[in-house]
Formats: sequence, structure tokens, C-alpha cells
Amino acid sequence: MSMQGMRADGPVVVGVDGSPGGWDALVWAAAEAAATGCSLRVVHVIERPPLLDAWSGAGAVPDPSDGLRGAAAAIIAEGVRRAHEVVPDLAVVSRVEGDGSVPEALIGASSGSSLLVIGKREGERPWWRCGRRRIVVAIARRSDCPVAVVELRSRPGEVFAGWVLVLDESPRRDSAVMRFACTAALHRGLDVAVVPPAGPVLPCHRGAALVVLGARRPGRRRVRLPVATTRALKAARGPTVLVFA
Repeated sequence: MSMQGMRADGPVVVGVDGSPGGWDALVWAAAEAAATGCSLRVVHVIERPPLLDAWSGAGAVPDPSDGLRGAAAAIIAEGVRRAHEVVPDLAVVSRVEGDGSVPEALIGASSGSSLLVIGKREGERPWWRCGRRRIVVAIARRSDCPVAVVELRSRPGEVFAGWVLVLDESPRRDSAVMRFACTAALHRGLDVAVVPPAGPVLPCHRGAALVVLGARRPGRRRVRLPVATTRALKAARGPTVLVFA
């Protein structure tokens, strides 16, 4: 985990897009912010279809971006409302990002934060997003703070139910991965279990209260994440946090 651009007392940032996965992320992020004594920053990124600029340039055609901005304002307002339903006195700020890609916008909005939370987008993607890299993986590769991928659909009673689970080959007790996991376990009143991030354990970790995934940061901006790390992020069926060692 890079300490540059990350503060332990910084806000918890959550990206919302109006989808069920985004609302799952918001609920989890609000509770996490309250537990850690942080504020919450709710961010929505306006996704502009490639043909939008062409449409906007035609004088006889209304600018569709007006509708996108209106929808963004509604999503942000709903996000703030839901956050206060979870924690009524939580300090919440909001912002709308409209420039650049979704990963770039969320990474920029989370500068100086303690945690960036995103939900898993299920179902078919809009036609203009076909062939693009998964947002989760793109953000995880470049974020300066830990990234939490949230899907609140875990099934109780599985192998690691009630544990904070660390998926790491050889974590040091003083590593950023273990520090994050132990702090999270302390807030939840749980114990920590450490297992390798490969093999049959991947389907079994879905019952864990939280999965903390340790990885080495890619040496260059365009280098991919390790295969095991990418598999674990894509297989996540509960809150999963990626922390770079």
C-alpha cells in the first residue's frame, strides 16, 4: 500500500451509480466510516457514451448531458439519504465527477482518503461499455489507498463465517495488510485467519465477515495485477479489501 496520498484519518470514499451493487457499497461504507471515526464522501461519476459529444454538437438536438447531470444529482441525493439512514449523525459530503473515465475519476476523488469503496456491477453492461476492462480491476491497480469491493450477498455458515480473512502468501505481522486486517477485526470484535490466496480456498472465503487481500503493487502503471489477485477480486461475494504491501 502506498502511503503517499493515503491518510489513516482521511474520509471513506464510496462510488455510487444507482445500481444495487452501488447501494450495497454505500451501506457498507457508511457503517465502516462510523466504526473508524471517519467522514464519508459519496461520489457519482457521470459516464458519457462516446456518441454523446456528437449528439451535443448538433444544434437541433437537445444536449443529453443535461439529463445525465439531473440523474447524477438525484443519485447523489439518494446516496446521502441512505447514508444517514445507516448512521444519522455521520458527516457526509458528496461530489459529482464528469471528466475522464470512471476509474480515473474515483481514484482522483479518493486522494488523501483512508479507503475507497466500490460495489460490484452485476448484469449486462450498457452497449457503449462493451470490451472495457472491469472497473474493479482498473481501480485496484492504481489506487493509492486500500480498495474495498463490496457485495452484500454472502451466505452464512460457510468455512470462514465470522472471521476477518487475510489472503496472502506470507504476510508479515507488521505489514500494511496485517495492520489493516487486525484493525478491521478489532472494530468488529472478530479474529483474523490467514490463508494462501490460491486453490480451493477461493470459493470458501465467501462466508467471511471481511476478506483482506494482500498484493504487491505493479511496478509500472500498465502492468497487470497478479492473476491470483484478479481472481480473488472477481470471485468476491462479500466485502473484500485490497491492500498493497
